[in-house]
Amino acid sequence: MNKLKFLYIVVIAAVVFVACKKKVDYIELPKVSAQTYLSDTTWKITALTADGLGDVWNNALLIKACNKDNSYVFKLTNILTSFDTPIKCSATDPDSTSGPYKLVDSDKKMYLDLTVGAIQIQDTTDIVQLDATTLKLNFNYSGIPGVITFGH
Repeated sequence: MNKLKFLYIVVIAAVVFVACKKKVDYIELPKVSAQTYLSDTTWKITALTADGLGDVWNNALLIKACNKDNSYVFKLTNILTSFDTPIKCSATDPDSTSGPYKLVDSDKKMYLDLTVGAIQIQDTTDIVQLDATTLKLNFNYSGIPGVITFGH
């Protein structure tokens, strides 16, 4: 009889243990590609820093105010379009210019052909950060490394 009682208690304990065990379901979210973050969004430069020079973006001698309102669109066709509006540095400047860009090295780098004021970046750069709101790129201009930050 004691063995039956013991077996009965073991069965009840097993049922309670299994019934109370938490089941955790993990939902795998789809991975968002770098291209998805880039495209269909208008970006603006929010910061530009250079080693030894510090904050270049807020230096009026290096970056004219008329360049600070420019916006950038990374198209799915690997074309980067820069819009020079609403304030232009010269009335004869085009409203927009375009150049190629391409994500390379498993989306860890970007080939970029971009002009920001007097600075032209035509190089493959490291992507420091890319998410839904921020794009940070390392660059090297005339031997001076720096970081350009886009936001929206």
